Amino acid sequence: MTRLALPEPVDGALVVRRALIDALAPPERLSLATWTERYRVLESAAGSTAEPGPYRFRRTPYWLEVAEVLSPGHPCETVVLMKGAQVGATELGMSWIGYAIDEDPTAMMCVLPTEVLARRWSRQRLQPMLDSDRLKGRMQENAGPRDVGGSMLWKEFAGGVLAIAGANSPTNLRSMSFARLFADEVDAFPGDTGGEGDPVELARRGQRTFAGARKTYLVSTPRNEGTSRIKREFLGGDRRYYEVPCPFCAERQRITWPQVHWDDGPDGAPDPSTAHLLCVHCEARIEESHKGAMLAQGEWVPEVPALSDVTRSYHLSALYSPPGWRTWAQIAAAFISATEQSDQARLQVWVNQDLGETWRTVGAAPDWEDLYRRRETYERCVVPAGAALLTAGVDVQGDRLELEVVAWGPGLESWSIDRHVILGDPAKPTTWEELERYIELDGGFRTPAGAAARVSAIAIDTGYETQSVYRFGARLDPRRWMLVKGRAHLQTIVGPPRKVEYRRDGKRIQRGITLREVGTDVAKSELYGFLRQKPPLVKGEPHPVGYCHFAEFHEEEYFRQLTAERLTLSVDNRGRRQYRWEQTRPRNEALDIRVYARAAASALRVERWEERHWQAAFAGLGSGVADSTPRKRRRRRSGGSGWMDPGRTR
Repeated sequence: MTRLALPEPVDGALVVRRALIDALAPPERLSLATWTERYRVLESAAGSTAEPGPYRFRRTPYWLEVAEVLSPGHPCETVVLMKGAQVGATELGMSWIGYAIDEDPTAMMCVLPTEVLARRWSRQRLQPMLDSDRLKGRMQENAGPRDVGGSMLWKEFAGGVLAIAGANSPTNLRSMSFARLFADEVDAFPGDTGGEGDPVELARRGQRTFAGARKTYLVSTPRNEGTSRIKREFLGGDRRYYEVPCPFCAERQRITWPQVHWDDGPDGAPDPSTAHLLCVHCEARIEESHKGAMLAQGEWVPEVPALSDVTRSYHLSALYSPPGWRTWAQIAAAFISATEQSDQARLQVWVNQDLGETWRTVGAAPDWEDLYRRRETYERCVVPAGAALLTAGVDVQGDRLELEVVAWGPGLESWSIDRHVILGDPAKPTTWEELERYIELDGGFRTPAGAAARVSAIAIDTGYETQSVYRFGARLDPRRWMLVKGRAHLQTIVGPPRKVEYRRDGKRIQRGITLREVGTDVAKSELYGFLRQKPPLVKGEPHPVGYCHFAEFHEEEYFRQLTAERLTLSVDNRGRRQYRWEQTRPRNEALDIRVYARAAASALRVERWEERHWQAAFAGLGSGVADSTPRKRRRRRSGGSGWMDPGRTR
């Protein structure tokens, strides 16, 4: 007879205890990526997507890392995204908002270019997401104060609030404190908000009390070189590009416009429908059909990994647009149409929207006569009241050294306070001794109160009499005396330091001096953009970002040299664009030394200085301390050089 197996005895107390533990356990903490795929549904009614339905990162795999960085556990505080159109960047920002409401409640602000756009975005883009199954009922109706638009621009929820503001409204930008900031299309923001300064920096002030918990997400399609806010922020981060493998040789590479090719049709005209890539390694023909698999295997690679825990900056063009969105054929067709018609306006849209790059104004330099006429009255070698930092640029000629000393203030406002020539053979040590003596003593730089002011950084060109410059720099502090070399196509004003060899007493000294490359194209484009800025119409109003002041001691020749080049554009028969700076006058030393002085300021990361850094610089100016440059504390990866880094801790 078969005996039935009796069930194991049940420990009722154990069951109750386990149930109680499960009930009291904190809820699962989701990452932004997990929450987005689990709960985010794209609504066709919002008019923002051609693919309604559940959000899937397999369509835009490049946003997975960005979602991870935006999640609360990641140490990075600032995420910058310079992008082309139709890559899905704004949708990730929307998910970040939904995640904050549901999973990580806190005070949050979203800023758009104008209040009109903010209201439209709230109604057409945000509200459909808030009405989704996961978020419906989370908002407190009509909770907003009347002066910010009631519930349209003010969304309260359990544990937090979402304020929505236009960048043209200073009152709303400074009306609250918040931990999270999402600023969309920042290049469309006004340069100055109601006379209170840059709107992004004005909004960032609201995060000061949230140290350790704040995060900022800045997104934009770039506009003009020299004035682009998103380009400046991108260059101040770790500069990440998405590299994908070739489907044939598996070598990784960026997808860039020079790789795009197309065939000619039967009539000999270009046929953009045949647009494809050529692998930079094996030159295999890569078709649009390969793109999906390539994107899935891509990875972000930073150019400056030492900044990855501070500011992660990403660049993504429309060439990465997922299959079925913006195709290579469409991008090629737009380019061919604009260039065949010589339509600069359409070409600018193509550069901004498809390549995700800034547009460089092609043509004549700023009018030197206008600059000469607007000279101001201020004393030579005296730091103006609005400046707190001095840098110098030095150019080496066959029989002399030429230099300029520039004073810098907030918003990259600058004053040329000295232009000086040291006659002498650069091959002789006495010439360099005179330069050092002039910077340290003979220049007599001082504050309006008469205290001595120190030049914080000096950049010296190494393109002529190179070994003599190297020998001079080898005995000085490279954090202050920078040796630089111009590089036309470098995409930042100053590159990372590297060690190079030099000769001393007939011997080669390996890795003996520190050299930095200067992106002359970028620096000149920025400078010419700044030179075109007009002074305020009303006396006493603030000057625009980057405004350049010149004193009456500057002669006509100085301004002729400063504007001695122009930017030209050439396009070959395969559609490859090449910008080139061409000299239009015999001498351009004033332009070169101004570029080097700007590079010295960029090496000090002056673009990233916050109000507290400027306050420290103003306080230290004329104090006689060895280095009054403010230093920003930040986390660093081990092994970083920290060369001339204001983020280095003492």
